[in-house]
Amino acid sequence: MLKYLIGACFGIVYIFAISTGIAYSLDHQHILEQAAEHEAIFRNVRIDGTVSPDEYDSSQDFGDGAFTLSWTVAGEMATFGITARTTGWVSVGFNPDVRMANADIVIGWVTDDGRVHALDSWSTGPTGPHFADVEEGGTDDIISFAGTEENGVTMFEFHRPLITGDAYDNDLVKESSNTIIWATGDSDQYESMHLQRGSGSIFLHEEPPGPADIQHPPATLQTAARGLWITHASLMSLSFLLMIAAVVVSSFNRKKKWWLKYHRRFGLWAGITLLVGFILAMYMVRAMGIAHFSNPHTLSGLVTVIMALLMPTLGYLMSSKNFRKYRKTIVPVHRWLGRLTLVAMLFVIYLGLAMVGII
Repeated sequence: MLKYLIGACFGIVYIFAISTGIAYSLDHQHILEQAAEHEAIFRNVRIDGTVSPDEYDSSQDFGDGAFTLSWTVAGEMATFGITARTTGWVSVGFNPDVRMANADIVIGWVTDDGRVHALDSWSTGPTGPHFADVEEGGTDDIISFAGTEENGVTMFEFHRPLITGDAYDNDLVKESSNTIIWATGDSDQYESMHLQRGSGSIFLHEEPPGPADIQHPPATLQTAARGLWITHASLMSLSFLLMIAAVVVSSFNRKKKWWLKYHRRFGLWAGITLLVGFILAMYMVRAMGIAHFSNPHTLSGLVTVIMALLMPTLGYLMSSKNFRKYRKTIVPVHRWLGRLTLVAMLFVIYLGLAMVGII
């Protein structure tokens, strides 16, 4: 009877998890569809860290050419490219009040090993400080980014919505002048004093796509990522529920003859599902051009996957004759690791839902 009850609960909650993902997708579909209609405008723009001539619709130099900002607008989205004479960090802030006060600032830098970093931040005063949006309950609204550093020049590209809905972002207004501030540093420590800085304004104009481009628009990155996200979220939810089932069976049904068999099956499939969901997430992040393990959700997800993979390993050691003398130590470690893994999975799911704005 308990087996059927667990199965029924699993089915109900799993359907709810999938429905939540679909509801999120439909709620944001108008932005994604609008981006798809205007994807032809982004036909020349590639978020690859290299700002090429004629890649963007508009471009403007600042600081006697020390800092160049390029941009293309399409529907609800905008892509920016920065070219600066520095080997340190680069930044651009949008629509501040006075100097840096209430500026929506994007900072990018490339480390010596070639890794690219981006920070969606907010400045609280005329001279700072500026903190990451996510540290104050906001959201990271840099959809994708890339950068390169070569011959004393740093190039940094990023993609973001014009209007994010985040209290720590400023709206970017199409067909209108938008105030910007810019700065560069001589190191990768973005909190260090700037090397150069300045301000100005840019006009965000949307170029209409040509007829040929509209007939053959490429698939949008966001549209593709939407399906990947739903699949990833569903797999992680399924893994979480299978892990719950494994813990319930081992905790409350030890007197049943079948408990170990179902405990192993639930645990095994929980690990497999989690691993597949993790691999899919890695592919999704790579396809979107986002740096791997650049936020708490992905970092905690990696730790959780490692914990989950240790579970069957400890289970095997418990039943192995070669490790029988260590059984009294392995058993409690296995049990508590399972419980901690369950809590960690719940925490990762929460971070994922918070990152996309569902909660």
